Amino acid sequence: MRRMRGRAALGVLIVSVAMVAAACSSSKSKTTTGGAKPSEGTPVKGGTLVDLQDLSIGEPEHIDPQRVAEVQGSQIGVLMWDRLTKTDFHTGKLIPDVASKWTHNDDFTHSQFTLRKTRFSNGDPVLPSSFVYAWNRLASPALASDVAYHVVDNLKVKGASDVQKGTVKEMSGLKADDTAMTLDIDLEAPLSFLDNVVSHLAFAPIDVPDISKLPDTTKYEQGIMIGNGPYKQDKPWAHNKDISLVRNDNYDPYSGYKGQYLDGIDFIISKDVDSAWAAFQAGQGDTGYIPQAQYTAAQSQYQGRNTADVPLLALYDWDFNMKDPEVGGPTNVKLRQAISLIIDRDAMIRSTYNGSRQAATGIAPPNMPGYKAGLCDYCKRDVAAAKAKLAEWESESGKKAADLAPIKLNFGAGASHNGNATIIQANLAELGIKSTLDPRTTTTYFSQMRKGQGQFLRSGWSGDYVSYDNFLFPLFDTEAIGGDNLGLYSSPEFDDLIVKARKTPEGPDRDKLYQQAEQVVLNKDTASVMLNWYRGSVAWTDKVHNVTQSPLFFLTYDEMWKTA
Repeated sequence: MRRMRGRAALGVLIVSVAMVAAACSSSKSKTTTGGAKPSEGTPVKGGTLVDLQDLSIGEPEHIDPQRVAEVQGSQIGVLMWDRLTKTDFHTGKLIPDVASKWTHNDDFTHSQFTLRKTRFSNGDPVLPSSFVYAWNRLASPALASDVAYHVVDNLKVKGASDVQKGTVKEMSGLKADDTAMTLDIDLEAPLSFLDNVVSHLAFAPIDVPDISKLPDTTKYEQGIMIGNGPYKQDKPWAHNKDISLVRNDNYDPYSGYKGQYLDGIDFIISKDVDSAWAAFQAGQGDTGYIPQAQYTAAQSQYQGRNTADVPLLALYDWDFNMKDPEVGGPTNVKLRQAISLIIDRDAMIRSTYNGSRQAATGIAPPNMPGYKAGLCDYCKRDVAAAKAKLAEWESESGKKAADLAPIKLNFGAGASHNGNATIIQANLAELGIKSTLDPRTTTTYFSQMRKGQGQFLRSGWSGDYVSYDNFLFPLFDTEAIGGDNLGLYSSPEFDDLIVKARKTPEGPDRDKLYQQAEQVVLNKDTASVMLNWYRGSVAWTDKVHNVTQSPLFFLTYDEMWKTA
């Protein structure tokens, strides 16, 4: 789901995979940690936090939970909506949220969730049918959601593809019993980590009586949406100004929850990162996003109050359009390998990121459970090897690099992408390959790339949930074309490995399958060029306390408080 428009997301403290056993909500887990611990002290209730970091690059494309496909818009959603499950960022475990318990059958094709009694912010009850409506809405052709694939192709709920085609209105694989408070889910194929997937924002419940009042439910985000999370909207999205949230006094939190200290959170929509940082420095906000050029200075100025140099579960890469005749397809694999070998990742980190990122040597970041080093053969600059690969491609294809039409370097305008594209352009010139910069409007960039309008295109990904699968299936599976598979990549070998991994219980055998799938993408087909893994870049004032970052790059604003 989470594409990042123009800058990194947030820091990560605890990263885990916690698969829930057949009975309910606890089992073995893996964790990695990093970053500073939350501030200690006595919570203070009250005050409004002015946020200048989340929307520092402008308008989010969406904030509707069934439409949002980016980190920035999703940050709003995770405060407004609770889902069936969630990750406890202090223990690293997957825990019940709206669900109180769940079970699954032996082959992971059927699950039943039992819901506890909770309310939406307007007092309406959250029911199993609230989830059924939301998931059918997610898949509906009327909504045309960029993240519909999560229920259609990722979960593969029975009947979801029929809903997407418009032949039926409701999935046959969803059954709600509002009296017993149970939600039954039947899948077309095994998925051993369904309980983790449904923690995703796209699976948030919808208050049916409220949304049904609208003549056009696709415009839900333009008014005041009703959620069931710790914060709610008090006014509609003020475009190009702010998105304002206030405490939800009807919130029914999960057991052990501590939060809702702030009266409100005002997410300021800024023109760009530099102006947002200047406003933060001038005392106009409580949290700010550190521009790359300010990285070193901010570490000193906001010592103990920043997430700089914290490793993230996030990837920055550039994808080849595999349907493009100039760069795509099996006949151009050695051209793509030459391009991947010539790109200077270290130069990007020095000049673009001021040392704030780590050069990527694969797809899954090192803090991902299942990660294995050394999987990629073409992820490090090697000029001699690049020229040799290009010569092989010229000999086998009968083409000459100098005769190619300029390769379009597609990216969202602004932030760091222009600098990276310039480096790529200079690197390609070392091989005699011409290229041209093709900046696009950030709010529509990913939609355009999904339609195949790119050639060699800037990508980027932050995890939806902590799973190796989430860095492979959404980005490279054939079924994800039209969603986040921006390069339109399709490989039967890759797809088969993913199918096998998804029916394999957590452990080394599943990890090995994902590692093999990663090698198909990077080595056999070289469908994408891995460039860097993210680190945190958020700072806050000394009035803000208990700042924690989730493994999915969200600040846990609901647990923060302010002092005078």
